[in-house]
Amino acid sequence: MELILNVVCPLFLSWSVPYFYQGVQRVAVSRGGKGLILIDSQSCYCAYADIAIKEPVSTIGCGDAMLAGFAVATMREAELTEFLKLGVASATANLFSLEPSQFDRDKATSLFPQILIHRRNSP
Repeated sequence: MELILNVVCPLFLSWSVPYFYQGVQRVAVSRGGKGLILIDSQSCYCAYADIAIKEPVSTIGCGDAMLAGFAVATMREAELTEFLKLGVASATANLFSLEPSQFDRDKATSLFPQILIHRRNSP
């Protein structure tokens, strides 16, 4: 995590600056089973589910589920912590579903306490 926070985040932040000038508020980069990195103009966040999944049912649709979680959080005008948790929890819940992006909402909600978020402020 230190490598991500101290090396990768500053690089991503520098690459994202032109998008912020164009009005983009957040840039998200998926790390697959390792969660995601989200950058805004102030900070870099690493969010992931702190659970061991031995055999996922399917990984198909996890990125779509994450984006759906982000969309719901945006519609709710959620704080950034809930935004990240809803995206990661939705993607993680999708791992237990046979059909892409057809995950159990209660499963996603139950994962919230296991979603860890690390933050690094911009220099």
